Amino acid sequence: MSVTGELRTLAGSSPGFHDGDGVEAQFRSPAGLALAAPGRLIVADAGNALLRLVVARDRLEVRPPASPLIAPQFDRERFALTPLLWPIAPMEGPFEVAGTSGEARGVEGAERFHAGIDVRADEGTLVSAVRDGVVASAMAVGGFGTLTESVRIGPVAYVHIRVGRSKSGEPFADARFAPVYDPDGTLVGMRVKRGARFTTGEIIGTVNGFNHVHLNVGWPGEELNPLAFRLVHFEDHVPPTIRSVRLQDDQGKALTERRRGRFVLPGRVQIIVDAWDTADGNKPGRRLGVYELGYQVLERDGTPALGFEEPRRTLRFDRVAADPASVRTVYAPGSGIPFYGRRRTRFLYIVTNTFRNGIASSGWWDTSLLAPGDYMLRIRAADISGNIATAKRDVPVTIPGPTSPAR
Repeated sequence: MSVTGELRTLAGSSPGFHDGDGVEAQFRSPAGLALAAPGRLIVADAGNALLRLVVARDRLEVRPPASPLIAPQFDRERFALTPLLWPIAPMEGPFEVAGTSGEARGVEGAERFHAGIDVRADEGTLVSAVRDGVVASAMAVGGFGTLTESVRIGPVAYVHIRVGRSKSGEPFADARFAPVYDPDGTLVGMRVKRGARFTTGEIIGTVNGFNHVHLNVGWPGEELNPLAFRLVHFEDHVPPTIRSVRLQDDQGKALTERRRGRFVLPGRVQIIVDAWDTADGNKPGRRLGVYELGYQVLERDGTPALGFEEPRRTLRFDRVAADPASVRTVYAPGSGIPFYGRRRTRFLYIVTNTFRNGIASSGWWDTSLLAPGDYMLRIRAADISGNIATAKRDVPVTIPGPTSPAR
């Protein structure tokens, strides 16, 4: 940063795994800086288990590449050995889950994925650590004094809390928390000492004015769905709801022509599904994101069509994407929740695109690969407990032959 406040990126961009030069190098988790010599900066990239050297190209000597055997990753199997507790008392729960992983959040043009789950709780409720953990970052607390204030302890992040403080803002009498005051004695920040250890059940803060605790599991930018880790006494016996199915051509134009009550589908088709989920104990009207979506094509007798012996499970929210632009590949415009300006929660899933393991890609259903005739398009919408929507999942369609083009 210059003395006038202008920023210049010398190395690194969004979090990721890629190695490269300049802005092509993606730091997965910068954890330390050291000035080795004039013009030579060393960055400890903890997430990639690398020491990065930032130096002018003409001053860079030949060095061997990083070992391909070093591939750090979050130990999901080890974390899953113990069921996940709730971050408020009683930690065995259950409580209302007000938001799930993968939901579309943000305003048009600045969309993002919701990375974890929201646990409904009144402002001032004490928040506890759900796992033993060590604070690894010197800046483990973020967004002090805002609704998005957070702290990361080990592989778990807690958001929408007053870190190390009571409802009134009074710092806890706990040496692991280090309040920051200005010269007038006003509390202006909160640090958690690097290396501080917390055990399961210890109090780490209180719920702020957002009235829920957001819980993330996994490394930053690579969060996994917390509901996949046996959240104690969380139950969902209600299948997702499919409100409607919309069909478009490859130019985004709605396909509305029908013959004998069947939609006519020429060429490549995009399928958009308006759907949501719920869970046991949710308040009436609460809409959650659906865990898995896809589609299948059936013959008139109900048997799978050629190439659709199994449903195409195209969208699965087991892990979020580091690239926020992926949201526009998964969701059609108009998706979001009321807090961000929507009149109501609405999720419009583009099920002919794919989203698996945090990676999104565009796709189509090429109807020309099937013989002309009548078919049934069946939408698959499932929650993480295995409940599958059956109402409004079937759409009768017809694929015209070459001598009977759509009108």
